[in-house]
Amino acid sequence: MLAYEPKELLGEIRKYMFIHDISQDDLAQTMHRSKQTVSNIFKNGNPTLETIFFCMLDALGLELDYRFIEKELEYSNDNQDDYSYEEEQELYY
Repeated sequence: MLAYEPKELLGEIRKYMFIHDISQDDLAQTMHRSKQTVSNIFKNGNPTLETIFFCMLDALGLELDYRFIEKELEYSNDNQDDYSYEEEQELYY
């Protein structure tokens, strides 16, 4: 999965919680946060990386696996200023 913003990661966390029958209240208790705080994280969709990486994933017993992806640009012959992103190629370090 490619995630371009925190909201997409939250969607995956929400999906995981649904599959494993974990409520926001359960998550809040494990994170040592209020249910309202967890609800606001999902509602606002803009958590800090610390919230996602260190609090939520840790509370769910998950780790985040990531890779850096290089985007290749293809310039059109008609106008050198116009370009579109073509297929993404994985970089391995």
